[in-house]
Amino acid sequence: MRIFVSFLALCLVGVFAEDPIKDVNKDFVKACLVEQGFDPQLYPTGLRNAKVPEKQEQAKNCYYACMMKKMNLMKADGSLNEDALRQKFNLNLDTLGKALNTCKAQAKADTCKLAGCLMANRGA
Repeated sequence: MRIFVSFLALCLVGVFAEDPIKDVNKDFVKACLVEQGFDPQLYPTGLRNAKVPEKQEQAKNCYYACMMKKMNLMKADGSLNEDALRQKFNLNLDTLGKALNTCKAQAKADTCKLAGCLMANRGA
């Protein structure tokens, strides 16, 4: 019985810790990499958790904004589609709410900085 309870607990942790944006369209990844000046062959799975040179940090943030727009999480004007974000992050609404408040305050009108901040604070 103890083993079953431990196994169940591990399964639940796995479900709640899952990154809600791990499975993305590879065409989106490639298009956004090229748009921001990254070589798709160097980053075949995109820039999530990738280290880039410091001088490319803003381009990395703009890559995230591009991806968010393609995934309908950010509108073309750079404003967030908060309904879509809540739906995508439905298991992590508390974390999402905190990230939205923090990132909106930090980024002001910089949509790339907003996207980079949300990626850094997505809780996964």
